[in-house]
Amino acid sequence: MAARRLDPRDVGVGDSCAPSKYPSLYADPWPQYGNEVARLVRQGYVVAAPDYEGLGTPGLHSYLQTDAQAFATIDAARAARGMATEVGTTVSTEWAAIGHSQGGQAAVGAAELADARAPELQMVGAVALAPAAMLKRATKAIARDPYGFPYIGYIGAGIGATHPGFDYANFVGPQLLPYMSYAEEWCFDVWFPQIATYLRPGVNRNLAPGWGKDPDVQDYFRDSQIGTRQTDVPILYLQGTVDGLFQVAPDQVARMCGIGDIVHFSAYPGLEHDPIVWKGWPESKAWLAARFAGEPAPDDC
Repeated sequence: MAARRLDPRDVGVGDSCAPSKYPSLYADPWPQYGNEVARLVRQGYVVAAPDYEGLGTPGLHSYLQTDAQAFATIDAARAARGMATEVGTTVSTEWAAIGHSQGGQAAVGAAELADARAPELQMVGAVALAPAAMLKRATKAIARDPYGFPYIGYIGAGIGATHPGFDYANFVGPQLLPYMSYAEEWCFDVWFPQIATYLRPGVNRNLAPGWGKDPDVQDYFRDSQIGTRQTDVPILYLQGTVDGLFQVAPDQVARMCGIGDIVHFSAYPGLEHDPIVWKGWPESKAWLAARFAGEPAPDDC
Protein backbone atom coordinates (compact mmCIF):
# COMPACT_ATOMS: atom_id res chain seq x y z
CA MET A 1 0.00 0.00 0.00
CA ALA A 2 1.17 3.53 -0.62
CA ALA A 3 -0.04 5.67 2.24
CA ARG A 4 0.91 9.29 2.22
CA ARG A 5 1.96 12.05 4.40
CA LEU A 6 1.82 12.79 7.98
CA ASP A 7 2.33 16.47 8.41
CA PRO A 8 4.64 17.82 11.10
CA ARG A 9 3.31 20.32 13.59
CA ASP A 10 2.70 23.87 12.36
CA VAL A 11 6.39 24.43 12.98
CA GLY A 12 6.99 27.71 11.22
CA VAL A 13 7.62 29.37 7.89
CA GLY A 14 11.42 29.70 8.09
CA ASP A 15 13.86 27.44 6.28
CA SER A 16 15.16 25.96 9.52
CA CYS A 17 11.65 24.66 10.24
CA ALA A 18 11.51 22.30 7.25
CA PRO A 19 10.55 18.77 8.37
CA SER A 20 13.30 17.27 6.19
CA LYS A 21 15.79 18.83 8.59
CA TYR A 22 14.35 16.74 11.44
CA PRO A 23 14.54 12.99 10.70
CA SER A 24 12.78 12.28 14.01
CA LEU A 25 9.92 14.65 13.08
CA TYR A 26 10.47 16.91 16.09
CA ALA A 27 10.59 14.07 18.62
CA ASP A 28 12.07 16.56 21.08
CA PRO A 29 10.04 18.27 22.45
CA TRP A 30 6.84 17.05 20.69
CA PRO A 31 6.93 13.39 19.64
CA GLN A 32 3.34 12.99 18.53
CA TYR A 33 3.89 13.23 14.77
CA GLY A 34 6.74 10.77 14.88
CA ASN A 35 4.52 8.47 16.92
CA GLU A 36 1.79 8.77 14.27
CA VAL A 37 4.22 7.84 11.52
CA ALA A 38 5.36 4.84 13.55
CA ARG A 39 1.75 3.73 14.00
CA LEU A 40 1.14 3.95 10.26
CA VAL A 41 4.32 2.06 9.44
CA ARG A 42 3.33 -0.70 11.88
CA GLN A 43 0.05 -0.98 9.97
CA GLY A 44 2.03 -1.70 6.79
CA TYR A 45 1.87 1.69 5.11
CA VAL A 46 4.62 3.48 3.22
CA VAL A 47 4.70 7.00 4.67
CA ALA A 48 6.01 10.21 3.10
CA ALA A 49 6.21 13.50 5.03
CA PRO A 50 7.19 16.27 2.60
CA ASP A 51 8.37 19.81 3.06
CA TYR A 52 5.90 22.36 1.81
CA GLU A 53 6.69 24.99 -0.80
CA GLY A 54 9.32 27.43 0.46
CA LEU A 55 10.45 25.35 3.45
CA GLY A 56 14.17 24.76 3.27
CA THR A 57 14.43 26.54 -0.09
CA PRO A 58 14.82 30.20 -1.12
CA GLY A 59 11.81 32.37 -0.39
CA LEU A 60 9.14 32.23 2.28
CA HIS A 61 6.85 29.28 2.86
CA SER A 62 3.41 29.78 1.27
CA TYR A 63 1.76 29.07 4.60
CA LEU A 64 -1.81 27.72 4.47
CA GLN A 65 -2.10 27.98 0.70
CA THR A 66 -4.21 24.98 -0.20
CA ASP A 67 -2.98 24.24 -3.70
CA ALA A 68 0.72 24.49 -2.85
CA GLN A 69 0.28 22.16 0.12
CA ALA A 70 -1.86 19.77 -1.90
CA PHE A 71 0.71 19.55 -4.68
CA ALA A 72 3.49 18.85 -2.16
CA THR A 73 1.38 16.10 -0.63
CA ILE A 74 0.47 14.45 -3.92
CA ASP A 75 4.02 14.71 -5.23
CA ALA A 76 5.32 13.09 -2.04
CA ALA A 77 3.08 10.08 -2.64
CA ARG A 78 4.32 9.82 -6.23
CA ALA A 79 7.94 10.13 -5.13
CA ALA A 80 7.54 7.55 -2.37
CA ARG A 81 6.14 5.02 -4.79
CA GLY A 82 8.90 5.77 -7.29
CA MET A 83 11.61 5.32 -4.66
CA ALA A 84 10.09 2.06 -3.48
CA THR A 85 10.04 0.78 -7.04
CA GLU A 86 13.71 1.72 -7.52
CA VAL A 87 14.76 -0.47 -4.59
CA GLY A 88 12.62 -3.38 -5.75
CA THR A 89 9.70 -2.94 -3.34
CA THR A 90 6.21 -3.37 -4.72
CA VAL A 91 3.65 -0.87 -3.47
CA SER A 92 0.07 -0.24 -4.44
CA THR A 93 -1.09 2.58 -6.67
CA GLU A 94 -3.64 3.34 -3.95
CA TRP A 95 -2.81 6.00 -1.40
CA ALA A 96 -4.37 8.14 1.29
CA ALA A 97 -3.62 11.39 3.08
CA ILE A 98 -3.62 12.07 6.81
CA GLY A 99 -2.66 15.36 8.39
CA HIS A 100 -3.25 17.62 11.37
CA SER A 101 -4.08 21.34 11.36
CA GLN A 102 -2.22 22.70 8.34
CA GLY A 103 -1.75 19.06 7.35
CA GLY A 104 -5.48 18.44 7.59
CA GLN A 105 -6.03 21.30 5.19
CA ALA A 106 -3.38 19.78 2.90
CA ALA A 107 -5.08 16.38 3.04
CA VAL A 108 -8.40 17.81 1.88
CA GLY A 109 -6.67 19.89 -0.79
CA ALA A 110 -4.91 16.76 -2.02
CA ALA A 111 -8.26 14.98 -2.29
CA GLU A 112 -9.54 17.84 -4.43
CA LEU A 113 -6.57 17.81 -6.82
CA ALA A 114 -5.34 14.20 -6.78
CA ASP A 115 -7.00 12.98 -9.98
CA ALA A 116 -5.65 15.86 -12.04
CA ARG A 117 -2.18 15.88 -10.49
CA ALA A 118 -1.53 12.14 -10.30
CA PRO A 119 -3.89 10.22 -12.61
CA GLU A 120 -1.61 7.18 -12.38
CA LEU A 121 -2.51 6.80 -8.69
CA GLN A 122 -5.81 6.20 -6.94
CA MET A 123 -6.45 8.22 -3.80
CA VAL A 124 -8.78 6.26 -1.54
CA GLY A 125 -9.25 8.69 1.32
CA ALA A 126 -8.19 11.79 3.26
CA VAL A 127 -8.12 12.13 7.05
CA ALA A 128 -8.29 15.74 8.21
CA LEU A 129 -7.47 16.16 11.90
CA ALA A 130 -8.61 19.64 13.01
CA PRO A 131 -7.91 21.12 9.58
CA ALA A 132 -7.32 24.81 9.02
CA ALA A 133 -10.59 26.03 7.49
CA MET A 134 -12.55 29.22 6.84
CA LEU A 135 -9.52 31.21 7.86
CA LYS A 136 -11.07 34.64 7.45
CA ARG A 137 -13.84 33.78 9.90
CA ALA A 138 -11.35 32.31 12.36
CA THR A 139 -8.84 35.18 12.26
CA LYS A 140 -10.35 37.32 15.01
CA ALA A 141 -10.66 34.31 17.29
CA ILE A 142 -7.00 33.49 16.64
CA ALA A 143 -5.97 37.07 17.47
CA ARG A 144 -7.87 36.87 20.78
CA ASP A 145 -6.56 33.45 21.78
CA PRO A 146 -3.91 33.66 24.54
CA TYR A 147 -1.94 30.79 23.01
CA GLY A 148 -2.92 31.08 19.35
CA PHE A 149 -2.38 34.76 18.56
CA PRO A 150 1.25 34.25 17.40
CA TYR A 151 -0.28 32.49 14.37
CA ILE A 152 -1.21 35.95 13.09
CA GLY A 153 2.49 36.49 12.42
CA TYR A 154 2.73 33.26 10.44
CA ILE A 155 -0.40 34.15 8.44
CA GLY A 156 1.09 37.55 7.66
CA ALA A 157 4.27 35.87 6.44
CA GLY A 158 2.16 33.54 4.30
CA ILE A 159 0.47 36.51 2.68
CA GLY A 160 3.88 38.03 2.00
CA ALA A 161 5.12 34.79 0.48
CA THR A 162 2.31 34.63 -2.04
CA HIS A 163 1.98 38.39 -2.67
CA PRO A 164 5.44 39.92 -3.23
CA GLY A 165 5.72 43.44 -1.89
CA PHE A 166 2.88 42.96 0.59
CA ASP A 167 3.03 45.44 3.47
CA TYR A 168 2.61 43.54 6.74
CA ALA A 169 1.11 46.68 8.28
CA ASN A 170 -2.01 46.07 6.17
CA PHE A 171 -2.73 42.90 8.14
CA VAL A 172 -0.60 42.62 11.28
CA GLY A 173 -1.46 44.86 14.24
CA PRO A 174 0.88 47.29 16.02
CA GLN A 175 1.94 44.84 18.73
CA LEU A 176 3.15 42.06 16.42
CA LEU A 177 4.35 44.20 13.53
CA PRO A 178 7.86 44.94 14.92
CA TYR A 179 8.49 41.20 15.26
CA MET A 180 7.60 40.07 11.75
CA SER A 181 11.22 39.48 10.76
CA TYR A 182 11.33 36.91 13.56
CA ALA A 183 8.03 35.37 12.44
CA GLU A 184 9.69 34.74 9.08
CA GLU A 185 12.52 32.79 10.73
CA TRP A 186 11.59 31.38 14.13
CA CYS A 187 10.05 27.94 14.40
CA PHE A 188 7.09 27.07 16.60
CA ASP A 189 9.11 26.11 19.67
CA VAL A 190 10.78 29.55 19.75
CA TRP A 191 8.27 31.92 18.15
CA PHE A 192 5.24 30.88 20.18
CA PRO A 193 6.77 30.82 23.68
CA GLN A 194 8.56 34.11 23.11
CA ILE A 195 5.57 35.96 21.70
CA ALA A 196 2.93 34.47 24.01
CA THR A 197 5.10 35.20 27.06
CA TYR A 198 5.90 38.83 26.38
CA LEU A 199 2.96 40.04 24.26
CA ARG A 200 -0.79 39.88 24.77
CA PRO A 201 -3.75 38.57 22.82
CA GLY A 202 -6.31 40.94 21.36
CA VAL A 203 -7.82 41.90 18.01
CA ASN A 204 -6.72 45.54 18.05
CA ARG A 205 -3.23 44.60 19.23
CA ASN A 206 -2.57 41.91 16.66
CA LEU A 207 -4.67 42.85 13.63
CA ALA A 208 -4.43 46.05 11.63
CA PRO A 209 -7.53 48.24 11.23
CA GLY A 210 -9.40 47.14 8.13
CA TRP A 211 -7.23 44.01 7.83
CA GLY A 212 -9.90 42.12 5.90
CA LYS A 213 -10.28 44.77 3.20
CA ASP A 214 -6.82 44.56 1.67
CA PRO A 215 -7.03 42.85 -1.78
CA ASP A 216 -3.93 40.72 -1.09
CA VAL A 217 -5.43 39.53 2.19
CA GLN A 218 -8.69 38.69 0.45
CA ASP A 219 -6.82 36.71 -2.23
CA TYR A 220 -4.92 34.83 0.46
CA PHE A 221 -8.06 33.85 2.35
CA ARG A 222 -9.72 32.70 -0.87
CA ASP A 223 -6.71 30.58 -1.81
CA SER A 224 -6.55 29.04 1.66
CA GLN A 225 -10.12 27.76 1.54
CA ILE A 226 -10.89 24.05 1.32
CA GLY A 227 -14.12 22.59 0.05
CA THR A 228 -14.26 24.66 -3.13
CA ARG A 229 -13.84 21.79 -5.63
CA GLN A 230 -15.89 18.63 -5.55
CA THR A 231 -14.03 15.38 -5.05
CA ASP A 232 -15.05 11.73 -5.08
CA VAL A 233 -12.28 10.95 -2.56
CA PRO A 234 -13.98 10.27 0.80
CA ILE A 235 -12.96 12.49 3.71
CA LEU A 236 -12.83 11.82 7.46
CA TYR A 237 -13.00 15.11 9.40
CA LEU A 238 -12.11 14.91 13.10
CA GLN A 239 -12.44 17.96 15.35
CA GLY A 240 -12.19 18.61 19.08
CA THR A 241 -15.00 20.76 20.47
CA VAL A 242 -12.71 22.92 22.65
CA ASP A 243 -10.46 23.73 19.70
CA GLY A 244 -11.06 27.25 18.35
CA LEU A 245 -11.46 25.72 14.88
CA PHE A 246 -14.60 23.92 16.05
CA GLN A 247 -16.59 27.12 15.55
CA VAL A 248 -16.17 26.84 11.78
CA ALA A 249 -16.10 23.04 11.45
CA PRO A 250 -19.88 22.41 11.07
CA ASP A 251 -20.15 25.10 8.40
CA GLN A 252 -17.06 23.77 6.64
CA VAL A 253 -18.55 20.27 6.56
CA ALA A 254 -21.85 21.68 5.29
CA ARG A 255 -19.97 23.49 2.54
CA MET A 256 -18.21 20.29 1.48
CA CYS A 257 -21.46 18.36 1.54
CA GLY A 258 -23.08 21.10 -0.52
CA ILE A 259 -20.70 20.54 -3.43
CA GLY A 260 -21.16 16.76 -3.36
CA ASP A 261 -18.21 15.54 -1.26
CA ILE A 262 -18.35 12.34 0.78
CA VAL A 263 -17.65 13.40 4.38
CA HIS A 264 -17.85 11.74 7.77
CA PHE A 265 -17.53 14.24 10.63
CA SER A 266 -16.64 13.26 14.19
CA ALA A 267 -16.65 15.78 17.04
CA TYR A 268 -14.56 14.92 20.11
CA PRO A 269 -16.13 16.55 23.20
CA GLY A 270 -13.74 18.50 25.43
CA LEU A 271 -10.74 17.96 23.17
CA GLU A 272 -8.36 20.76 22.22
CA HIS A 273 -6.37 21.21 19.00
CA ASP A 274 -3.35 18.93 19.44
CA PRO A 275 -4.77 15.90 21.30
CA ILE A 276 -6.90 14.99 18.29
CA VAL A 277 -3.70 13.55 16.78
CA TRP A 278 -3.53 10.67 19.25
CA LYS A 279 -7.11 10.58 20.50
CA GLY A 280 -8.33 10.30 16.93
CA TRP A 281 -5.93 7.50 16.00
CA PRO A 282 -8.29 4.54 16.62
CA GLU A 283 -10.97 6.05 14.40
CA SER A 284 -8.44 7.15 11.79
CA LYS A 285 -6.84 3.70 11.70
CA ALA A 286 -10.13 1.87 11.22
CA TRP A 287 -11.36 4.35 8.61
CA LEU A 288 -8.15 4.13 6.57
CA ALA A 289 -8.12 0.33 6.70
CA ALA A 290 -11.70 0.26 5.42
CA ARG A 291 -10.85 2.58 2.52
CA PHE A 292 -7.91 0.44 1.41
CA ALA A 293 -10.16 -2.62 1.74
CA GLY A 294 -12.56 -1.04 -0.74
CA GLU A 295 -15.47 -0.70 1.69
CA PRO A 296 -18.05 2.05 1.10
CA ALA A 297 -17.20 5.18 3.07
CA PRO A 298 -19.64 6.51 5.68
CA ASP A 299 -21.27 9.72 4.46
CA ASP A 300 -22.96 12.30 6.67
CA CYS A 301 -24.02 14.48 3.74
